[in-house]
Amino acid sequence: MAYLNRIDAPAAASYTPMHIHTLFRTCQLELILIMAFGAS
Repeated sequence: MAYLNRIDAPAAASYTPMHIHTLFRTCQLELILIMAFGAS
């Protein structure tokens, strides 16, 4: 079990920042759309 955890740790570490980055980009896009529609 410890062996599996050792393999999983780097994968989780490299996946998480990308997942957060994608979430941030999506929220940013939604904010831009809301601002654009609010201004017009």
